[in-house]
Amino acid sequence: MDFVLKFARPEIERASHTMNIGLPATAVTGEALEQFRLENILREMEGHAPISLALLRGLINDKRLSPFEPEIPAVPVVASVVLRTWNRRANFLQGIFSLYFYSQGATKSLVSVLQRAGLSNSFDWIMEGLDHLTTAHLEKIQSILKDRKQPFMIVYDNINMAFRRYNQRTTNKDSFENGATATAILTSEMPAVEGVQDATRHIRASDLYPSKEQDSHLKETYRYHLIEALRRRGTISLKNPIPEPVKNKLKVERTKAYPLPSMHIDQSTVEGNRDILDKIMKVLQLSPETFFDQTRLVVAGDQLTLARIRSVARLRWDEDLAYYRVEWAIPVLQLFHLQMVLASTILKTHWGTRTTPGSLSSFVAALEKKRISPDKSSFHDLDEFLRHVFDAIVLLIWEIKLKSEEELSSKSSGQMPHSSMDVMDKVDGIIGQYLTATGLGGMANQQSVNAALFIRDMLFYIELGSAIKAGDIGRILEMIRWLTLTFQAGGNRNYANELLRLHCGLFYSWKTEDRNTILSSMLVNTTGQPNRWIPTDLYQEHNNLLTKIRHAAKSSNLNWGILEKKIAPNVRTFQEIARTVEKMFKTPHCGTNHSAPSSVADIDIIKQRCIEAGFFTHDDISPDLVVPAVRDLLAEGRNNIVDKRRIAVFKKCCGRYCNEDAGEMDVEMEEEEEDAEMDEERPTIADDEALEFPEFDISQFDLDEFVENNFC
Repeated sequence: MDFVLKFARPEIERASHTMNIGLPATAVTGEALEQFRLENILREMEGHAPISLALLRGLINDKRLSPFEPEIPAVPVVASVVLRTWNRRANFLQGIFSLYFYSQGATKSLVSVLQRAGLSNSFDWIMEGLDHLTTAHLEKIQSILKDRKQPFMIVYDNINMAFRRYNQRTTNKDSFENGATATAILTSEMPAVEGVQDATRHIRASDLYPSKEQDSHLKETYRYHLIEALRRRGTISLKNPIPEPVKNKLKVERTKAYPLPSMHIDQSTVEGNRDILDKIMKVLQLSPETFFDQTRLVVAGDQLTLARIRSVARLRWDEDLAYYRVEWAIPVLQLFHLQMVLASTILKTHWGTRTTPGSLSSFVAALEKKRISPDKSSFHDLDEFLRHVFDAIVLLIWEIKLKSEEELSSKSSGQMPHSSMDVMDKVDGIIGQYLTATGLGGMANQQSVNAALFIRDMLFYIELGSAIKAGDIGRILEMIRWLTLTFQAGGNRNYANELLRLHCGLFYSWKTEDRNTILSSMLVNTTGQPNRWIPTDLYQEHNNLLTKIRHAAKSSNLNWGILEKKIAPNVRTFQEIARTVEKMFKTPHCGTNHSAPSSVADIDIIKQRCIEAGFFTHDDISPDLVVPAVRDLLAEGRNNIVDKRRIAVFKKCCGRYCNEDAGEMDVEMEEEEEDAEMDEERPTIADDEALEFPEFDISQFDLDEFVENNFC
């Protein structure tokens, strides 16, 4: 033993001072953390302390370990612990572990225990290291944007933080405090100045009418999602799957995003949004003087955020600099919030009562679902429920279709092979039989009509989600056209008007290149892999969630200063450290959620309830039962645009704001101009016929000419 120690001790002492495995707190940066690999420690040990490394391997490694098997992680860990006992600066592994433990909620006392064991640095090192990590992170994005040549956008959202107090007093109570988190996202292009000023004055009701090309594309997506529902549930097996519709897919590349420090500013107020924008620009070191009249940045957020930004612009209309007039900001509605509102609208439209056959309320009761109601729902649960109902009704329609053609095998439980053309022909038949004006008018009962309208509404919802996942801004653009019309009847006037504003920008204000740039700003891909796109505002919601998780893990009495300087800018770095460490040590995956139950039972229950409700049959289930008709959102939306003169009211509202921005804040629209606009926006029946666009009455509505579709 003395002989071994005689060679090992000098070797370890020399290695601890010469090996490149130190990580001072002042050197903690994202780039330095990315270089962490256990193999690096082994490589350094082989070069500086080969005898000691051989000794550790002999003591730790299994004798049965072949040269082709990976090294046991304990070897570099023990080597790092030994090196750190000789030199505290040999602490690269301990530095990584320190940040990992902290991000996972380790307390100060636990960190101290791990430090004494040689597995972690001190808590003070962690605090200092996080300060330098934040500084390096901000300096990186500041240097990227310094010369103003790199296009970028901003997304920010409200965050509610729970601050709990153990000793409750009048001046020391639990509280929820509002703040905001933001992210700077690099883009490929910078939007140019708008081509048409005051574009809202140019929109007409006829602009929302679908063309034959749009009808054709929607029928294609309609067919695709119906076939996907059948394939997903094992009802059909296609040798050659139906290809997904493609319009204009984004180039697949990893989005570069930089979370910014959180802000203890109330984002729900106009003054709060003003302060948030000023704070973001200060953090990015962009001075007001650099914002020329041609500067344009996409500012992404929910509908309330966009409304507040416009209010800030109206309040600052007389400022000298373009920056203070907020002319540089292009507020753009984001897709995740649109998805949530659309899902809620579908739920409220088709909710009914528990005693109404085929209503969503009756399905919720049958499944004993929780967290789903018209007043407040969990989006995850609502999304899952709506998709299960959609699949169940589509499966029922398919069975009825096959029975009518005498092709359904008797109680076959296996997959039924079909050719692609055969399936497409049958699905086209379903569209014509169940989802056209003729089909709706020929149904025997109201619950069947309601079910058909639910399928149609869900196709919008499903298509939107599918287009987002694929990163197809062409399909997203098509869905914006249809949702703009549908939301005019959805009961949410704010989002209806916001979609009209977006429509004006997409089809009037912005040139084709700018339109694609702005549509691209709605999506991010943090993986760089195909079909992994998500809405930009959902990415920001994930940042909020990560911030709240770190806040809760570090005890809920953390102050906003720590959130701002140490946690919020580094949430993605914490996430990457956790992935790296757990991957290197082959940690078994431990999910944070319960395992999802099988959806087969739920779909079977829903389908059985549909059969009992008399969906798509001529059987008289209950002669005395009166089933109320659900709202036809598409028909009502179009009628609201035309009959209620929604466009004229929208233009009047926007015109007033534009005049306020441009002049003395007291300019009013002339009555004659308003009347002329209203007359222009109200086409006659002859006009509709000339446009080959039928009236949106259920008895007249023909989906062969006018199909729709919806998403996730």
